[in-house]
Amino acid sequence: MKKLSAILISCCIIISSIIICAPAFAETYETKRMEAFADECIEIANEYDEGKEFQVVEAEASENDDLQFQTGRLFVKCASSFNKMGAEETVSGFSSWHLLQFATPQEAKRAYEYYLTQDNIECVEPDVPIKTDLCASKSIHYIDKEAFYNDYSRKVMGFNELIPYIESHQISAKKVRVAVLDSNT
Repeated sequence: MKKLSAILISCCIIISSIIICAPAFAETYETKRMEAFADECIEIANEYDEGKEFQVVEAEASENDDLQFQTGRLFVKCASSFNKMGAEETVSGFSSWHLLQFATPQEAKRAYEYYLTQDNIECVEPDVPIKTDLCASKSIHYIDKEAFYNDYSRKVMGFNELIPYIESHQISAKKVRVAVLDSNT
């Protein structure tokens, strides 16, 4: 009887420890998955873009303009499995986002048009080269927290999950750099 009691108490302690520690392991895993996804996307872009020069897409360019597909890459958001349409390389990662690298811009455009017709695809966007002007501003602009949390683009990119994570872990940034990309539309 003593042996059975000792085994039951040991099992309770082990199960309790697992229940307490599981959220910490999940958060660490999710952070690593987000970082790995970003690193793999950068690696593919560097590999395929080496030695190439791209034309900057103007804000007025139509959605079907071939320049939008010149990198041969698409970002796809889909929580279920989907047809990769012959992509040479794929990266699947954070928040159901996938990066697909195609051999040619024409293949990327064909896949883009196909994904627009699929119900299980939440979002599909070409990886478009942009031109930025570097500038520095000392003015401080605060974003209303409610506007921040309700903005569609922030939800799509997963920032609604990131902000509570940063706040709950009391992560403070020593230096903040902000980039503003304005499409003039």
